[in-house]
Amino acid sequence: YDGNFYTGFQSWRQAEEFKTYCFDDLKELPVGLNEKVCKVLNMDSFILTSGHERVWNFISDYLGVPYFAGVEMSAETKFFITKKLQEAGKTVIAYGDGMNDYYMLKQADVGVAMGITGTDVAKEAAAIVLADDNFATIIKSVANGRAIYANIKNAVKFLLSGNLAAIIAVLCTAIPGLPTPFTAVQLLFINLLTDSLPAIAISMEKADKSLLSQKPRNTGESFLTKVMSLGIVTGGVLIAAAVMTAYFIGSAVSAELGCAMAFSTLCISRLFHGFNCRSDKSIFKVGLTSNRFSLLAFLAGIIFLVLAVFVPGVSGLFSAQLMNI
Repeated sequence: YDGNFYTGFQSWRQAEEFKTYCFDDLKELPVGLNEKVCKVLNMDSFILTSGHERVWNFISDYLGVPYFAGVEMSAETKFFITKKLQEAGKTVIAYGDGMNDYYMLKQADVGVAMGITGTDVAKEAAAIVLADDNFATIIKSVANGRAIYANIKNAVKFLLSGNLAAIIAVLCTAIPGLPTPFTAVQLLFINLLTDSLPAIAISMEKADKSLLSQKPRNTGESFLTKVMSLGIVTGGVLIAAAVMTAYFIGSAVSAELGCAMAFSTLCISRLFHGFNCRSDKSIFKVGLTSNRFSLLAFLAGIIFLVLAVFVPGVSGLFSAQLMNI
C-alpha cells in the first residue's frame, strides 16, 4: 500500500482502516499543511516514536512532519532529547499520550496530553490536556496565544502612556506652584471612562497576520521591553505636551478655563491614542473600522466628555464648565 504503508498489515482493508483511524481527526489539515503552518508560525515539529518505521514513514509523508523512529525510543530517550532541545535555547511543546511520555511531558516547557486516548499518567504530567486529540488545535492555540499576549501588551502600553502624561502634567504645574490641572473627580472620570473603554477595545483586537510569522517569544524576555518602554514614554510626553499647551492657553483667560481645557485635552488625546495602541503598525494599515469595539469606545468616550463639560447639571460635578466660563 503506497509503497511502504501496506507492509505489516494482513490486508489492504486493515491498512485502510488504520489510515482512517489515524487521520480521522486531521480533516482540518490537508496533506503537508501541518509543516507549512508550523513554518509560518516559526515552529519546528517532529515525531519521536518507537513504532514501525514504515508505518511512520507514511504518516510522516502525509503530515509533512519529520520523524525519528527506533526500538530504543524509551521514556529516557524522549526526556533526553527534550532536555537537549531546551539547552539549545528552544521552547519545547511536547505532545504525548502514553505512560512512557511522562518525563518528556514533565520536562517540556508546555506538555500537552491527549484527552481522549491519553493515559491518566500522561494527563497528570501535562500542563494542557487536548480535549479533541487534534494537532490543529495546538496550532490554533499558538496563534490565539500570540494574539492575546500582543493585545495585553498594547493595552498596558495604552494605560501606562496615558497615566504618564497625567503625571507629567501634574508635575509641570506642581513644581512651579501653579494650580493643579485636574481635580480628583476628573481623574476618576479619566480612569473609569477614557482609560477603561479603549483598553477593553484593544483587548478585543483581532489577530494580526504578522504575529504568526514572528519567532516564538524568549521566555526570559522582560514584559516591558525597550521598544515598548520607548513607545510609552514617547506617547506620554506627546500627550502631556498637548495637555500643557491647552492648560496655558486657557489659563491666560482664567485658572478654571485652563483646568477645564487641560482635562478635555487629556481625555480626547487618550481616546485618539487608543487607536495608535491597537497595533505596532499604522492605524491606516490596520484599518480604522477593523475593530468596531474601538470605534464604540471612542464614541462613548466623546459622548461622556461632552456631558461632562457642556451639560450644566453634570459639568458642575467635574469642574469643567466650558460653556459657562
